[in-house]
Amino acid sequence: MQRQDLQEVLYLAATHHQAGQLDEAEKLYKQVLQEQSNNPEANHNLGIIAMQTGKGAAIALPLFERGWQADPAHQQHWQSYVRALVANGDNAAASAVYADGKKRGLTGPAPELLQSRQQAPPRTAQNTAHDTPDLQAAYTKIIKRIDQGDIIGAERAAQDLINSSSQNRLSWKALGLVARARHRDTDAISALGNAISLTQRAALVDTELLSIQGQLLYQNGMYNESIAIMHHLLSAQPDNQDAVALMARAMLQGHRIGEAQALCSKALQKWPVSADFYLILAKPKAERRIRRLQAIGPHSNLKMIWQKPTAGWALSCLRGSTMRT
Repeated sequence: MQRQDLQEVLYLAATHHQAGQLDEAEKLYKQVLQEQSNNPEANHNLGIIAMQTGKGAAIALPLFERGWQADPAHQQHWQSYVRALVANGDNAAASAVYADGKKRGLTGPAPELLQSRQQAPPRTAQNTAHDTPDLQAAYTKIIKRIDQGDIIGAERAAQDLINSSSQNRLSWKALGLVARARHRDTDAISALGNAISLTQRAALVDTELLSIQGQLLYQNGMYNESIAIMHHLLSAQPDNQDAVALMARAMLQGHRIGEAQALCSKALQKWPVSADFYLILAKPKAERRIRRLQAIGPHSNLKMIWQKPTAGWALSCLRGSTMRT
């Protein structure tokens, strides 16, 4: 099979994959591997299918490994391999692969972030779960310090609040916001997770807290976790357009293409002039067309077009008036 034919089979496999037709996609990816056993895309995407169909990290791991070895500078192949290693309990190997990717300029969630589990703090007799006026005042002062750029002072005050009231949600929310301001995402996600657990225990809903946590999880490549947080937020605020858009982007990044498209189509019935949802809908279609054109020859200019999409371009792409094949 010639290279162009392989690219056409890969394109067809990816089309089936994005449409949720996993059996057909799997057969085509395996067909590619019969001709080119180290093909990075086929190996990686077979690993994704293994995870999607519940076969688990043990089955996906060698596929992700071959995909990564064939193209170690590929962002998604590297990130999927690190995740599979962590899921399989091989933390030392995950750290080594993560370090290799960082040297190549790749970015993604560190193994320790993937290993972290959101644990609520232990109860103590001295603590209170209620937002007393004193706790609210202390929290407000910490936020003011963050806004004024006094991050060190805010962190010291937040830690004091944790020491005195570790069972209160505002203490952990303050500590999480300080960690976010200091760009310590691992610490921020952990602290805000504690705040969310304590908020739920108090039968409260803090939509600001949920929004911040959802964005942090998304930015750190924890897409399923971000989706779960957005579900929680939308149960309280069903008309929160930003939350719906973040959920759709997380679904897209997490290879849940069909769910993302269905969510966007439904959202456009409510917000028909939203550029965000048109862009999310357009991306898979544009990428499929780019892959088809790349099978014919190099088209680096197409990648440049996608790097700076516009709402008008997205609409025209959906109508089929640009990048015709």
